[in-house]
Amino acid sequence: MLLNEFSKEEVWKAIINLGKEKAPDLDGFNIAFFQHCWGTIRGEVMGLFSEFHSKGVFEKSLNATFISLIPKVAGTDDIHKFRPISLVGSVYKILTKVLTSRLRVVDKVVSPNQHAFVHG
Repeated sequence: MLLNEFSKEEVWKAIINLGKEKAPDLDGFNIAFFQHCWGTIRGEVMGLFSEFHSKGVFEKSLNATFISLIPKVAGTDDIHKFRPISLVGSVYKILTKVLTSRLRVVDKVVSPNQHAFVHG
């Protein structure tokens, strides 16, 4: 299962399980966009997953992250009164969710005395 190509169902399940109402990410799209437009953009997204599966790498820009400081109090100029957030692209979040789902089977393929830090 870990080595299989990514299926449309697997990617769609990851998209559905991500919070859709969060603010737009670095790429300007929130997950609600991917859910609403899946029929139109499915081919492009699956192309990315297919390329990732065959090459084992993705474009560096896909993992670009910006850190932004959000003031906790209006009008503050003290750095301690800001909260940092990171803006990561939605496609990267989807890819991460799919890979995380696949890794949940590790405890079924690795013996209990051969692994550490596996859930449960």
